[in-house]
Amino acid sequence: MQVVGVYENRIAYSSSINDALYISGPSVVSVINPATNAHVMDITVNDLTTGIAYNPINNKLYVARTQSNQVLVIDSISNRIVGSIPVRTGPIDIVYHPINHNMYVTMYGTNIVSVIDPTTNSVIANTTAGRVPYGITYDSSNQHIYVTNTNASTVTMIHP
Repeated sequence: MQVVGVYENRIAYSSSINDALYISGPSVVSVINPATNAHVMDITVNDLTTGIAYNPINNKLYVARTQSNQVLVIDSISNRIVGSIPVRTGPIDIVYHPINHNMYVTMYGTNIVSVIDPTTNSVIANTTAGRVPYGITYDSSNQHIYVTNTNASTVTMIHP
């Protein structure tokens, strides 16, 4: 499978009616059919996108738009951009928390993790992380969020 514009790509799986893989890239989010590995389409975002995560409650994808300091919201059923959430400097990676249904976004430019409420598509909290937070993941065994801090060589644990 070839993906257009490979650069720091992240991938998300959507279990909505489209059953698709979404891959972030430098100016597009590529949509892939996982059954056939066929490239279905590109969603133009006109900016560097990095982190991407799927929220199964609202069937939306949340995409870090790094240079514009925004998180794009893409409807996974229509494959259209339906919103944009302003955030602090340097959104880089995103994770979905299945217990509280919020999205957590690392901000490498401000050493914080922003929390987005997907019902309002707005930032509801900012949590301090280490220096240059980058990668983020959810641990289902304890419901914690873990963040890698690039410049500190540490990991921050967030208990929502």
